[in-house]
Amino acid sequence: FYKISEEDIIEVISDDRLNVKNEGVVFEAVVRWVEADLEARKEVFSRNIAPRIRFPLCDQQSLGPVVSCHPLMWNPECAELLKEAHSSQFHCGTHPVQNPRTTQRNNGQRLVRLYNGEDGTVCVDHTVSIDGESVKWEHYSTKLISEIKEVMTSPEKLFWITKTKELFALDLKTRNISTHFWKEPKPNSSLILIKDKIFSLFVDAYRWSKHVESLQWNVSNNEWSTETSLDDRSVTSSASPVVINVLNNVYIFGWRSGADVMVFDSVSKTLLGCAPMPATCTPCSALALKGNIFVVGRTEKVCFRYDPVTNAWTTLSSPTTTSANSKATVWKGKIILYEANEAEVYDPGLDRWTLKTGLFDEDTKEYETKIMCSMSF
Repeated sequence: FYKISEEDIIEVISDDRLNVKNEGVVFEAVVRWVEADLEARKEVFSRNIAPRIRFPLCDQQSLGPVVSCHPLMWNPECAELLKEAHSSQFHCGTHPVQNPRTTQRNNGQRLVRLYNGEDGTVCVDHTVSIDGESVKWEHYSTKLISEIKEVMTSPEKLFWITKTKELFALDLKTRNISTHFWKEPKPNSSLILIKDKIFSLFVDAYRWSKHVESLQWNVSNNEWSTETSLDDRSVTSSASPVVINVLNNVYIFGWRSGADVMVFDSVSKTLLGCAPMPATCTPCSALALKGNIFVVGRTEKVCFRYDPVTNAWTTLSSPTTTSANSKATVWKGKIILYEANEAEVYDPGLDRWTLKTGLFDEDTKEYETKIMCSMSF
């Protein structure tokens, strides 16, 4: 890699098919190439190579402490590129720059939809684009009849728990379905998968306490084990909270009230409070996007952005047409808020919601979507 020519490295990083999870990976690889012959390549970097790195697609952990602080970026040309990237991510309300740097790479990503189809068959549809008046979905029937109760995801697999208390895992690349031991968690638990553990988060209103338990999903006859618990005299409800995993930290919304936020560190096994949401948002959907957490309300029709680094909230433009039954997902740097008959797409750069018609096939939109998410396979 370090010996390839300038022309070759430009060709590689300009290719939309380059498969990277985060553009910061591209920057770090290019830096290593430059540093292999710093005197000869330093000027080439700022003149010909940096303009082809898609800095607006970096996440916050890369753009701030890694990219912006690197000496190769300390020149007027690269400063303009950083300005463009920061503006694209944080400066809402202005018209974003449209150029190759703001174009999402096609990393084998597909938008995946899981639902119970005809006769209760578990079905998986996927598409590479939602552009156009109608979306072209590829349909896959597992031929497995089981009523889906809850769904979890890993980078490679879809997991679902059935009404008959079974745990299934579908590898989307091989289409192999495996069955695993399942032990029911406490009532009204919220479940989330981190690596080989399923975490259950629930409230014991009678004992005024909050609890986190875990189960090894790939081990037979396993039992739920306690991760941590927290006495809380303010507990008034045992309803399931909304949870999301961000870098192995589980953020929990609505555990105490509609605006309450906590975070569970799965490594240190601690529960800590976070800044509350600007307003009540119950029920809501929580999504991770570019280092931030977006909380989208259904009944209240709100949209908030949370920065885990600064522990601060920002109120954004509200969705307009969605209902209490809506769900949300992230797709190619945007948020889709959807239900059976209508959907809206949120652009963080514009701080704007746009109505999306024709998201689901006419033949399948009647079936409740259990989950829709972006996956690579």
